[in-house]
Amino acid sequence: YNSIGFLGENYFAGYSDEKIGDLVPRLWDVSVDENTLIDERLLKVLKDDDAEMTVTTGTPLQLAQGYELKMSGIELDRGAVYLDLLKEGQSVDRKVIFPGKEYATVADKTYYYKKDIGDTNEIVILAVHFKNVFRGADQDIATIDGVFQVSDTATDVEVDTEYDKMRISAVAADSITMDNKDNSITLSRNKDTALMAGIGIKTADQDEVTIDNPIRLYIYKSLELQEES
Repeated sequence: YNSIGFLGENYFAGYSDEKIGDLVPRLWDVSVDENTLIDERLLKVLKDDDAEMTVTTGTPLQLAQGYELKMSGIELDRGAVYLDLLKEGQSVDRKVIFPGKEYATVADKTYYYKKDIGDTNEIVILAVHFKNVFRGADQDIATIDGVFQVSDTATDVEVDTEYDKMRISAVAADSITMDNKDNSITLSRNKDTALMAGIGIKTADQDEVTIDNPIRLYIYKSLELQEES
């Protein structure tokens, strides 16, 4: 997928159509609209994880924003997994995938959920890749080795939208340009100047500022670090 940094965070901008060999990218292929940035919207990346994990009929996969993916049953002879996606306890999607069948493809092994986001129609906001499925002593078990989830609510990046001192001046399919139109920013030594959403400019406490020795500065983002318990 294509990502873009905005306000110091990683955002999803659309799915890539780049093939791997002869394979067409699955999530690009099944999305009706593949690019949110064209519609001047970004979706925050919530999960992008390839760690292996197991789910059972009694322990659904917990996701962000109140979603959970529940495995309601399997059919070993077909290699089928019956899935139910819930949000805040309410079912929003049901699908059957076939990760356990012989010669299963990426399409057979991948659950996806599409949603309309503003002007962007039926874009995949959740994909889960199943490695295999089997029956335990008292419950059905599946191994997952990939989870991708983006927010189901968009961040507005329309032209002329203002974020503190900065303004979006242009939006293209692969870029966002910002400026400080109507908001002058004066830099002097040893000064901390806020730009937008925890992002600022810090200047050095230097004795001399000249054309040959311009003021030194850096752009930073404030972060809160949680202490480990």
